[in-house]
Amino acid sequence: MFHQHRRRGMRNALALLVLAHALCAQQPEWWVHQALRQNPTLAALQARWQAASQRIVPGMTPADPMLMLGVANFPPGASLRSEPMGMLMLGLGQMLAWPTIYTLRGEEASAEARSIQLQQHAYERWLRQQVLSTLAQLWETRRQQEFLRYTLELLARADSLVAQRIAVGAASQRDFFRLQLERSRLQADFLAERERERSLRASFLQLVGDESADSSWEPVLPSIPDAIAPLPVLEQRLRSHPILEAARADSLRAAAAVQLARLWFLPEITVKLQYAYRPAPMAPATTGTSLVSAGIELGLPLFSSRRQLPAVHERSWQLEERRAELAARLLELHALLRQTYARWESLRDRERLYRTQLLPQAEALLDATLANYQTGQADVDALLAAYLELYQSHREWLRLRAELAQTVASLEALCGTIM
Repeated sequence: MFHQHRRRGMRNALALLVLAHALCAQQPEWWVHQALRQNPTLAALQARWQAASQRIVPGMTPADPMLMLGVANFPPGASLRSEPMGMLMLGLGQMLAWPTIYTLRGEEASAEARSIQLQQHAYERWLRQQVLSTLAQLWETRRQQEFLRYTLELLARADSLVAQRIAVGAASQRDFFRLQLERSRLQADFLAERERERSLRASFLQLVGDESADSSWEPVLPSIPDAIAPLPVLEQRLRSHPILEAARADSLRAAAAVQLARLWFLPEITVKLQYAYRPAPMAPATTGTSLVSAGIELGLPLFSSRRQLPAVHERSWQLEERRAELAARLLELHALLRQTYARWESLRDRERLYRTQLLPQAEALLDATLANYQTGQADVDALLAAYLELYQSHREWLRLRAELAQTVASLEALCGTIM
């Protein structure tokens, strides 16, 4: 009767847990939304992205109105016929280079804004992973406390059973003290789990930016899929990770900076058109000589390019550094993905083993030991061993479930989607 009541209570407790999970299935994503909405780091990245977006200029082509014609050099108030000379210059080198400069500056600003935006997306993934992982730990410690409380109730009922056997001389006071000692140890475990839950709740509420929230809410384990995509598919999705895309944007920005620095090495071609009017001496103002001259000047940036050469080398080194960082980060993320995937496979198999074999075996062992103890075929040591076997098996299963949920969150942070 006793072990039947214990098994019925265990099934009812599990049924209540399943019902609570079904009713609160959206709770983890709701907490993620709260964290994304109130995080100050995301707000700062958003402000940086908006500021960088305002510096983006559209790319221009030579067909755009970019003629850099010098204004005729006449003093104020003068007319063409009263001044001895005027000049009109056209810088062909600047005309040809300016659309390229304008386009490169636009590419540089666009790459900077995209890099900041991708950093924001990467931080959102990391923050989501932290929220879901902390929720899994909270769920674990909550379930550990519930099962510890249930185990303590079972041991209290076992105390009465031992007391009955002591009254008829079938047991000794030593058996009763052994049970009391184990209950004290489990009580210490319960207090430690409760303190752990308080610490996790404080960290979690600080993470989501809602430290004044009600502390009585029930944590829900994030969803754990039965199967995920194969590793080659996940490795392909990893290539679009925001961290890698931000590194590629930084490389494009560095390449545009190198091209901008090299534009100073181009020669400058200037076309000059000069006009002069010389009035005839002792003649009416309407008579005189008009002189028009044209010329071409070629300027070689010998000294300016020498001054610009260190800047070109520096930007080239920065470009190589960005490319090396991209390659190193890609290898690092691939190694992390393979490690996390292997951990998910191991946790999945172990959790399934405990759920389908070890836990039912521990329950059956406790039922058999209780029946044998009531008939005098087992001593209190065997009874305690059966209780502790069930306790340790259930505790390990809860830990595996929580770690499996955390590993799934890590895979989602790496690949975006894992189904």
